[in-house]
Amino acid sequence: MANFAVIADDLTGSNATGALLAGSGFKVVTLINYENLEIFNFETYDGVIVNTSSRSIDKTEALNRVRTCASFMYKKGIRYFGKRIDSTIRGNLGAEIEGILTGLESEYIAAVVPAYPRSGRIVVGDYLLVNGLPVDRTEAARDPKNPVKVSDVLEVIKEQTAMPACHISLGTILKGPEAIAENIRHAVDSGKKIIIFDAVSDDDIADIALGLHRSRVKAVTVDPGPFTQNYFSLVIQNGDRHIEGKVMVISASTTPLTRSQLGYLQKEYKAEFLNIDGNLLLDEKAREDYLLYTADKIYDIGVKNNIFGLRVAEKEEMLIDLNAEAQRRNTTADFLSIRINSALAQIAKKVLEKGIPNLKGVYITGGDMTVAFCQEVGALAVEVSGDVLPLAAYGTLVGGDFDGLKIVTKGGLVGNTESAAKCVEFLLK
Repeated sequence: MANFAVIADDLTGSNATGALLAGSGFKVVTLINYENLEIFNFETYDGVIVNTSSRSIDKTEALNRVRTCASFMYKKGIRYFGKRIDSTIRGNLGAEIEGILTGLESEYIAAVVPAYPRSGRIVVGDYLLVNGLPVDRTEAARDPKNPVKVSDVLEVIKEQTAMPACHISLGTILKGPEAIAENIRHAVDSGKKIIIFDAVSDDDIADIALGLHRSRVKAVTVDPGPFTQNYFSLVIQNGDRHIEGKVMVISASTTPLTRSQLGYLQKEYKAEFLNIDGNLLLDEKAREDYLLYTADKIYDIGVKNNIFGLRVAEKEEMLIDLNAEAQRRNTTADFLSIRINSALAQIAKKVLEKGIPNLKGVYITGGDMTVAFCQEVGALAVEVSGDVLPLAAYGTLVGGDFDGLKIVTKGGLVGNTESAAKCVEFLLK
């Protein structure tokens, strides 16, 4: 059964939001015509995007179409809803927000985040700016069907609905998820049904999604796509998704950020990792047996889990003091680090040689670990295809035992808590 539904006012917007959600590992389908909703079987999908073709029609008809779709899908058991709006706020915003809310139980509110920073759309002081200009001073103001007359989002929404609405400023957003959650709860307690949020970056949108989640308020996400993508990725567990394929994670980084990123994968995506004892990798007598043992264990984990792999130092107390250990062994910390990375690479190679079914790729964190892995499998080069996020590159191995294997590499100090998940999701696409 589908977990979520997004109602969009045109087909292009439907597909755009669907693409974002698919990129987060969801299996989605776009209904070209809302009238086919009752006969379409979406049991095998995580979510359904419904096109109501309502951007340019009468506002009352738009409201009714959206309400009918929302009510039907709610009765089918769907509980997570999104309302896709145009990134230049054209169309029947207020009417369609009212339509989706009145099609659901009364506890739902609308969380409106019109920003799409990667496309140059940000919201500051409740004003939508497109590439630095108020939206009513852009080409959207000259649209023949839906000209945008004002840039104030709250004003645009209030033109078509009397539902109580408010705005949460950028100052609150910059204080982080807890402040956002507190303001959401206060707004709902005050009777507000529609809350509009400022946002100028992807991090702002992620914080709003987290704040909404922490508020425990039932909400419809209203946006051009990124906010819905963030929120659904946060609240719908990996076990509830139709994930196809597997990703192996190789992590030699011991930074607190890496620990939080892998912890997020475990909590939200049901990832399972084997913790590697670095001391046994340095022990000459135990090393070979330990390599074989860990490779077998990780293979077994990989057969049963979509996201799996190996890590070192899950907790800070597991860290090895390489300087002290090097002094005790009369060698250098750099030599010991290379030896540990080499052993981890050998373990990973043994797992790959066993043949993990439907493996989509390998995610590696730590620059030295990436080098060690490539050397161990005999890769001559990495054909770089682009980046998943800043300082996280993806590509394919060239040459060696696993020529053509897809990999994503990221440094241990790069990104935020969700960055590793985004890298893994990219490989699963």
